[in-house]
Order: sequence, then C-alpha cells, then structure tokens
Amino acid sequence: MGVGLISLTIYATDLEKTKQFYEAIGFELHKIQGGWSINYYYFAKLENDLNLNIGLSEPDKIIKENRFAGALVFSVDDVVEVIKKLKSINAPILAPHPLLHGACDRATVQDPDGRQIRLRKK
Repeated sequence: MGVGLISLTIYATDLEKTKQFYEAIGFELHKIQGGWSINYYYFAKLENDLNLNIGLSEPDKIIKENRFAGALVFSVDDVVEVIKKLKSINAPILAPHPLLHGACDRATVQDPDGRQIRLRKK
C-alpha cells in the first residue's frame, strides 16, 4: 500500500506578505474566492498532484513556540536567484550555505510568520 501527500496547507497572519514570500521562492499562486479561509486563499498546483494552500489565520492561532517541529524543504532551480528575490522583499535569510567559488546550493530562510523554510538546488 502506497501513501502519497496530496495537500500542504500553510496558515498565515498576513496573507499578501506570505504570498509575496512564496512567489519569490517560485510558486505560481492563484487567488481562490471563498472556501475555508475567511474570504479567499491562495492555491498552487505542484508536481505529482500536490496542492499548496495558503490561508489566513488569526495571529494567536499560529504556532509560535516550535517553528521547526516539521521542515518545509523546497527544491529550486537557482538558490542564489531565490535569495536575491527574498532579500528584495526583506525576508530573513537565516543560513545561506555557500559552496566553493561563491556558489550556493542550500539556504534556510524565514517566512512572514516565522516558519523556517529550507531551499535546495534541484
């Protein structure tokens, strides 16, 4: 019996700022009216039929104590380019991992609600 992940939902306290962050990583987000997240939420269809949903939450309902209980790791074509885009929207870059000659194949960044996101080169 196989198990597959079909949906990943992220709750945000500032939906537009969170949208900017995930678009800088490279997600193509679409606004969906109604549904489970107050007035609207953002949706992206990823590889292997995986859905990414980003919805609005009240600040006191976001888990603040342990942001790395799980890890979100995304593969991207160009880590350096993503870091530049994230810096342009003032997203915290926690740990770029440089390789020889200034190349970079990994980074740890922080989304607007404080979740640590790991980026790896495809």
